[in-house]
Amino acid sequence: MTAHSQRGVQVIPTGPDCPPAPTTLWRLASGWKTLSGILVLIALPCGGLWIHHTFLSSNFHVVIPSKVYRSAQLQPDALARVVQEYSLRSVINLRGCCPGFDWYEQERQVLERLNVRQYDIRLSYKAPPPAPELRKLIHVLLECEKPALLHCRRGADRTGLASALALLLEGQTLKIARREFSLRYGWFAMGGPERLVKVLDWYEDWLAKTNTTSSKETLIAWVSQHYKPGHLWAEIEPLAVPQRWQVGQAAAGRFRVYNRSDFSWEFRISPRRGVHLRAWLLPKDIAISDPAQLDGLPTDAAGFFDVTVPPGGSLELTLPLPRSDQAGRFLLLVDLVDACDGPFGIYGSPTFRRWIAIE
Repeated sequence: MTAHSQRGVQVIPTGPDCPPAPTTLWRLASGWKTLSGILVLIALPCGGLWIHHTFLSSNFHVVIPSKVYRSAQLQPDALARVVQEYSLRSVINLRGCCPGFDWYEQERQVLERLNVRQYDIRLSYKAPPPAPELRKLIHVLLECEKPALLHCRRGADRTGLASALALLLEGQTLKIARREFSLRYGWFAMGGPERLVKVLDWYEDWLAKTNTTSSKETLIAWVSQHYKPGHLWAEIEPLAVPQRWQVGQAAAGRFRVYNRSDFSWEFRISPRRGVHLRAWLLPKDIAISDPAQLDGLPTDAAGFFDVTVPPGGSLELTLPLPRSDQAGRFLLLVDLVDACDGPFGIYGSPTFRRWIAIE
């Protein structure tokens, strides 16, 4: 059996000689079974075709006929062809706004030329979606002009989540939405991407706890009012925080941190593991959406011990406050940090901010 083209885009054939159906692939894509599933697919007659289409080509698929499609990052000529052949009116880029990067500028230029609206939403393939970005994604899926194309880099992980949410907004079941995470699209349940499908797990858990049935309205309410990105949610209460200290001198503050998530925090001795409390001095009040924005700033941290804080629990900490070699007015930012995921604040969790003086 060979591949055929549908409106100029390669489509993988189906049948007994081809890779397993999405439901079978979903069962394969968990833990150690992922590797064995890949080996099985390679051995099948259509395995090479699947690998080429999924990893080396467009990874283009229909999510909702005539309304929503999904793909990998497309080359400019391929993007233009897909836009024209599928009459796309919107492209939802899940890699974020990246001016200056070739892939981003090429996509922007193609879409401007073809009068197609581009939406930029920043998601990570290996971390829970920040609450503000997830709310933005839901809003765009609801309001953007259709047909729309969803894409990330490979079209597997972030695109899988966006596709699943699009189906849920159409009234489809969680069982059907989960099929957007499968080997068919190159999604593997290991190495970080498995965390994105947990968004569906958390939604399903919330439905069960509240005895609620999934619907468009229910999903919107959950994302806007109840979604928390895993354990990355806290409340930080200042107990004793100085408003000024001397240039080059040490200072300290007392804080109580409350676990407002549904999962335990694990504080660890090693700075490369677990959760810690950290402070920075910012020269101005800016929103932090990327840990790189904090690089090079005066900083200090606390919480280097082995302690588990359960949901609803709290911990009181003495936090060394950053030294500064310069006098001036600075914004003191205090936030919990996960060694793997970064500051809680970039996921939407409340932070502590206060202007202080270094004299």
